[in-house]
Formats: sequence, structure tokens, C-alpha cells
Amino acid sequence: MTWWGIFGFSLIFLAVGVTRVRAEFGPPSHEILGLDPARLMTTIFGSRLVGTGNLTIISFYYWLNRLNVSHPMPNQLEAFKIAERTRINCQHLIWVMMLSIILGTLASFWAFLHLMYKVGALSVHGYIIGIGNEVFGRRLKRWINNPIAPKIIGTQSMIIGASMTSILYFLRHQYIWWPFYPIGYVMTAATWGGLSDFWFSVFLGWLIKLRILKMFGLKAHQRAIPFFLGLVMGDYIFVSMWALVGTLFNISTYVLWSP
Repeated sequence: MTWWGIFGFSLIFLAVGVTRVRAEFGPPSHEILGLDPARLMTTIFGSRLVGTGNLTIISFYYWLNRLNVSHPMPNQLEAFKIAERTRINCQHLIWVMMLSIILGTLASFWAFLHLMYKVGALSVHGYIIGIGNEVFGRRLKRWINNPIAPKIIGTQSMIIGASMTSILYFLRHQYIWWPFYPIGYVMTAATWGGLSDFWFSVFLGWLIKLRILKMFGLKAHQRAIPFFLGLVMGDYIFVSMWALVGTLFNISTYVLWSP
């Protein structure tokens, strides 16, 4: 990769946008398809200018930024916030995170190889084979064999989107009564997955919160928070139990989130 390719990838991938979405909105999934670094760079500069080397190396990271759900920064900063609230030593937490990354990476490599050799790659649940064909067989092959020019409309759309988000942020901080939230505008970029899959749950939560605040006041809302957090915790506990049962007895069970 060239130095500017490395810088461009790092700048786009390490941008705090996804982390801010998680911090302000707190969705169970910050899935936004089609905003990975390679796609954005080719839209602005064209595939020929980005270069074959840059596009090839960046494609190997497509699994990490295809949907932006695997972005580590939101989860890391969320963990630090929990540590701050519960007065956990953040220095110790850093070492735990580093150890978890090493063990998780090794365990994932072993699990995928074990499953694919045991039952076959085409029989494994998930998008294991499809993602390789998507990024190398279709996208990278097209960019190299038929280079695309910079897309003026795509670049204009990004500028318009950034401008609209900035305006919404300004209005929200300027006027307390402003009803439109910039994070909601950003999350609608996902035509499937992300907010488009659970928007009604978010709406229902907002409606219940609004009614509690209107009818019973702020104190009642604060007393009700543990109950609703308990609903979320209960959901995860039972799903984890089903996953454990499925693993121990080798049977199909319910899942919390399935592609």
C-alpha cells in the first residue's frame, strides 16, 4: 500500500462517527452497509487513482468494515464508560481487553477452520463463503479489470449528507425543542439491517418513555429504568442459555440475531 492509501483507510475507519452513534443513540446494532473505506475512496478518487495495491490490501479488511458492526472503538469506549461509572481500574481493563483480543482472534481462527473441515464451508451458518466472493470475485475484480472514474454524484451525496447532519446537530444544540435527531438521519443510510430492522422497537421505547415522563414525571422514569434494563438482560440470558443447550446437545436452537 502507498502511504496515502494507509492514511486514507485509517482516517475513514478510525473516524469517530460510529462511536458517536453508539454513545449518543445506544442502538443494539450500528450497522451501516456500503460505507467502507474502499468504497468511499473509489467513489471520490476513482479506482485507478486509488491503485491496485491499495484496493487489494484494503479488501482483506472487508470483513471488518463491510457493515461497521465489528468496529472495535464503540465497544472499547463503552467498556471504559462502564469502568468509570463502577470505578474499575482502567489500566487493568486495558490489559484485559488486549488479552481478550488475542484469545478471541485465536479462538475464532480455530473455530472457523474446525467447522469448515468438519461440516464443509457451504454448510456452515453465516456469510463465510459469500463475503469472499463479494469482495474479491465481484468488487475487486471489477475495479481492476474495468477501472471506474470518480463519481461526482456520490461525492455530492456525501457532502449533502455531512451538511445535513451538521445542520441537525447545530439546530439540536441551539434549540432544546428541536425534534429531529441527527443520529436518526445518519442511521437511515442502512437500507437493510441496522435501524431499518429494529426501528419499531426504538419507536416503542421512545413512546413508553414519553408517556411515563408526561404522566408520572422524571422520578418515575428513573425508577422504571432498572425494569427495562432487566428486560434486555433477561433476553440475553435466555438466548445465551439456548446457545449453550444447542452446543452441548448438538441441536438447532433460537438465536438473538440471525443474518
